[in-house]
Amino acid sequence: MKESQTNFSELEKSRILTNLNTIVLSELKPVSLGLAALYLIFSFSHYFFLTGSAQIIMTLTAAATVFMLLIINLFLHKFTITPNNAHPVGALIAFLVLFNGILHLYLTKDPQQTTNLTLLVLGSGFLFLSSIWYITIISITVVSWIIVAVSYAESGNWFHFGFFMLSSIVLSSIIHIVRKRTRIHVEKSQISENRQSEELKKLIFALEESQKKYKDLFENASDLIQSVSADGKFEYVNRAWEELLEYTPEDRKTLIFLDAIREDNREKCANLFKDVSGGAIFQNLQTVFVSKSGKEIYVEGSINPQIKNGKFISTRAIFRDITERKKTEDELKRLHEELQNVNERLKEAYSNVKFEKGVLQKVIQDEEIGFTTDSAGLITAITEKARNLSGKSRLEVLNSPLPDLFEETYRESVKEAIRLANIKNFHSVNAILKTEKPTEIEYIVNVMKLNTIKEKQLLVILRIDTEL
Repeated sequence: MKESQTNFSELEKSRILTNLNTIVLSELKPVSLGLAALYLIFSFSHYFFLTGSAQIIMTLTAAATVFMLLIINLFLHKFTITPNNAHPVGALIAFLVLFNGILHLYLTKDPQQTTNLTLLVLGSGFLFLSSIWYITIISITVVSWIIVAVSYAESGNWFHFGFFMLSSIVLSSIIHIVRKRTRIHVEKSQISENRQSEELKKLIFALEESQKKYKDLFENASDLIQSVSADGKFEYVNRAWEELLEYTPEDRKTLIFLDAIREDNREKCANLFKDVSGGAIFQNLQTVFVSKSGKEIYVEGSINPQIKNGKFISTRAIFRDITERKKTEDELKRLHEELQNVNERLKEAYSNVKFEKGVLQKVIQDEEIGFTTDSAGLITAITEKARNLSGKSRLEVLNSPLPDLFEETYRESVKEAIRLANIKNFHSVNAILKTEKPTEIEYIVNVMKLNTIKEKQLLVILRIDTEL
């Protein structure tokens, strides 16, 4: 972590230095052109106001300086200069100005010409943003002035203008420090803003990606997801909701959530909506949706409120389709009721048999193979021995026709015995039981009418015909 911070800091310093050099580079064109115009004026002033050799030397020097400054300006316009070369080019311009100032001071031996050098000192404070280059220019200027001043110490008040030079250096240094720090602060602020902007862009991008991911998750979820505003209108539904309930975005503009609820569930759902708007949360809530085509969809899920600044905004609900589960539950309920009904009928049959239990118990204990049926011949009870002979379970036998337990050729005679027993109270026939293993054992089928209270019952006793 420390290494990455150091690398970033060095990168930041390098970027600031490059930007400072770029600022200096952008200022060199107007500076070189402006100084060229100034030295053109100086060349004329030297020609008219100086005398002797100083006139010729300074006029030619100023003219040469104009030419060189124009060459530098043209070079800056025609060629691409890297920011790293900005201060060396600036130093070249400063040396041209310094040469003119020192030469003028040397030739005239007049301390007042120190003012030309103070202009260079002040200008360097504005132009240079590199402390090394600034100190170099100022140092060379001061040393050059001292050499001339010492050489001609008796020719004027050099001390006074030396103090003037020192004052200009102090002022120039202040200008340089303030301007450089200001530019560095501006560059750092800009870099910080750029970094924050990049981080913000990354954050926005990450947020957008997260939103896309969760939106895709919601859109492709198999559950039904919906959001309902405070006025009861749909704010959002996912794809599964749209496909199952068939309502289009255009339809939902005029719908409220109760329109998609089955009528007998609407009052309950309206009350739940009020509770949720008050901050309540519901889990495992069941209701019935109605699709656009009228199809009923049983759902189960959760619903919770979205609160912002203490104010209810909307509901968020996730439901799953339990229509198939509901059908299965209803079918199981129906089967359970049927089983209960069968059980009641069995109890009733046993109760009816119990009504005649004195005779019936004796007969069954003696004969062991017996049934009870209703008047139509549907079996209502069976002994264990009879069930074993039939090879079927008790549930398979109960409520089935008695004749079906016998071989096909004997079924009509058994039916006739049942009919006659209902009339004459008793009848018997010979018949062979239909078993898993074919047999030729013939039974005497005795059918007798029981005098029960609730309904007519028949008692059927089988015994082997020993006479055959």
